Amino acid sequence: MSRHIVIEGNLTRDPNGGYGKDTGKAYAHLDIAVTDRVKSNQGDWVDGPPTYYRVTVFGRTAENALNSLTKGNTVLATGDLTVRGYTRADGTPGTANDIIADHLGAALTYTGVTIPETTTN
Repeated sequence: MSRHIVIEGNLTRDPNGGYGKDTGKAYAHLDIAVTDRVKSNQGDWVDGPPTYYRVTVFGRTAENALNSLTKGNTVLATGDLTVRGYTRADGTPGTANDIIADHLGAALTYTGVTIPETTTN
């Protein structure tokens, strides 16, 4: 089962990807950590535990991600989330959060970007 989601978080490593063997279509994988801010018992705002997402994008979005994003960038992603369980190599259970994103962008709250003249495709 999947559901639509919007996340904001930081890239934990540089995006990686390439072109599909059969389709020639560009793809990129991004690992994003999302950390919620929570109030402590003392009333202070502190970082909660991170949740990790594996985000995949295709086409022009993938090419742009590979050419412009790096580890540590704060990004926004929107797409379909699938949560699945798996067994780690040590035998313990884990949970994977996978998003096939239809939109990806830089979070302008934390950085500026220069947007080049756009073209249509």
